[in-house]
Amino acid sequence: MAISKIEIFGTPAPTITSSAGTDICISSQTKLHLSQSYDSAAYQWQQSTNGGTTWTNIASATDSTYLLTVTDSGSAYQYRVQVTYRASAFTSNAVTINAVSCCPAGYSSQTVYYNDFGTFDLINDNTGKTYYLWDYSNYNSPVQVKYTTATPFQYPLATAPIGATFISKGPIDTDEYTVSAGFNGYQNYTYTANGVTYAPTSTSDLQWAADIGGYTSQPAVTFDHSGTFNGAALLINMPANSMGNIILSDTINNLCGSSTLFFESYINVFTSSAPGTYYPVNVLLKLIDPVTGTATTSTATATAQGQTLIGTSNTGCTCWVRLTGGITIDASSTSMVFQLIQNQNDNANGDDLVLDDIKVYACAAPGSSCLTGATQVTAAVTNSQQQLLFPNPSTGIVSLNYSQPAMGDVTIISSTGKVVATQNSVSLNSATFDLSSLPKGLYFVQINSGGTVVTQKLALE
Repeated sequence: MAISKIEIFGTPAPTITSSAGTDICISSQTKLHLSQSYDSAAYQWQQSTNGGTTWTNIASATDSTYLLTVTDSGSAYQYRVQVTYRASAFTSNAVTINAVSCCPAGYSSQTVYYNDFGTFDLINDNTGKTYYLWDYSNYNSPVQVKYTTATPFQYPLATAPIGATFISKGPIDTDEYTVSAGFNGYQNYTYTANGVTYAPTSTSDLQWAADIGGYTSQPAVTFDHSGTFNGAALLINMPANSMGNIILSDTINNLCGSSTLFFESYINVFTSSAPGTYYPVNVLLKLIDPVTGTATTSTATATAQGQTLIGTSNTGCTCWVRLTGGITIDASSTSMVFQLIQNQNDNANGDDLVLDDIKVYACAAPGSSCLTGATQVTAAVTNSQQQLLFPNPSTGIVSLNYSQPAMGDVTIISSTGKVVATQNSVSLNSATFDLSSLPKGLYFVQINSGGTVVTQKLALE
């Protein structure tokens, strides 16, 4: 007898996440999406404005993903999706989206960088060795990239923060770090998602370093800023006398000149359960325009629950502290550098940093079409039906034929949003450009005359 088909049946447990975290700038967007797809399923996204007491269907939100624009100041609305699969309905977890003020009033915004240090996939791999990181190299279509690690619930960074040594299990001693999820101290923990229980075969085994927030009596498990067992964060036991050293740094490219950038991240502490005097973590944020060298700075301090702070009679808390800053780059700049810097030397008791959810927004003034190079291209290509470029396609020599004799600026942008050539103050009805040195492919030619911007596609063959 031959077996023609084997079917395995189970109860779906739809899980959703937000592509830009849970704290979203007003007028910014995030994509809510399922961690896996269901063949031939129907979807209905829902919103709750009263903490989950009642739910309302969102009109026309019937795809497997939902693009949410945050509009209400100070709101903390919940979202979920109902999946109808094989004649049965299943409801996902609820994600709370907090609306926060980032850009000036009336400005639009877009997330251009997001690092949540990863989410471990415990549904498909209960060994804790598979995780996903967000890739924002294309701002308009961020994706989660799959990685694997040899150490359960932990992985090393490509560049060690502040020169610390990666450890694969706890505790985290001075001058050591890890990126970890599943903050277990000494025991295994059962992970439950949407009523389905998953028992990881391993644990992060952080020992006392699992006390995120500095609990004086260790709970069974603690969490990263997302509040989920499989969400990861960076933990560093700061070296002594390291004030001024860079903890983490990165560069964000393909920005529009004169962009206003807003930065946010969250810091917390981990420490031993023994109460006593404690040095809180202190982080300096530095935002830099690499063209002009202009920089802005801000600082934040996080404390530990139940600990008496050095030099005070106050005790700390278990709160996550939001570190923010902003900068406006020069008109000639297309990038911004951020640095998170150690801002104290004392570490004898304390100074154990937890860092999570680093995010950067680009802000645009009312009436401006420019947030980043990538969005500028996609938003403007239909501004004109007149053919201004000849010949098109071209082998490299391109002429302009603007309808009116005028002077203006011309910018050539690649299909990835990178500015590859510019010419300023040219005659728009007679200018000729030699683009033969550029690789073959699709480009966008942006023409700016007296504040009027027209962008058209150009194919180089």
